[in-house]
Amino acid sequence: MEIQKELKDIAWNVTEEQYRADPALSYSTLARYEREGFNNLDHLFDHISSPSLTLGSCVDTLITGSQEEFDKLFYVADIPSIGDKEKDIADNLFSKYGNQYSSMVDIPQENILTVANELAFQKNWRDDTRVKVLRERCSIYYAVKANASDRTVIDLNTYYKVSAMVKALKESPSTHGYFADNDEMSPVRRYYQLKFKAKFENVEYRCMAD
Repeated sequence: MEIQKELKDIAWNVTEEQYRADPALSYSTLARYEREGFNNLDHLFDHISSPSLTLGSCVDTLITGSQEEFDKLFYVADIPSIGDKEKDIADNLFSKYGNQYSSMVDIPQENILTVANELAFQKNWRDDTRVKVLRERCSIYYAVKANASDRTVIDLNTYYKVSAMVKALKESPSTHGYFADNDEMSPVRRYYQLKFKAKFENVEYRCMAD
């Protein structure tokens, strides 16, 4: 059966990078404003990150995209478990000094202490002890981030959880139909991450839809 019209024909056909860089208001930005209101307007465009959001992004990329797309965005590594505070410190240090130091051992002690103080890490400990502990606990994670470049680091346990979720969604009788391959003989088409853009009263909006 020939399909005369396809939804993809009216979609905004740009790359993911172009979509993200476009200044038009996104659905997620508008939804955040609706949730948080005018008083949080100064933080409307702040980047939001959490383990749950990262997990969702991994699943979404694999189930609506491909392994190749996943590998471009995420870096899976066997990382020793570290606390949330230590991870935040390592992320902060890498953000500030990743271009200068590929190893956390090379970062000057005073720089590590500055970040540790900003994040209130064990302020009752001696400075030498704080730096020693942070280097011991965070050096592998920091090195992994250096190897990952601009990709998001995912530990093995998270990746196993992501793989199990993707498998369940693709095999469950309730959801497998949404993620099956398109059949050329069927009028049904499945599209993922289609991008759309519109203007209303001189304000541009953009959104993605599956």
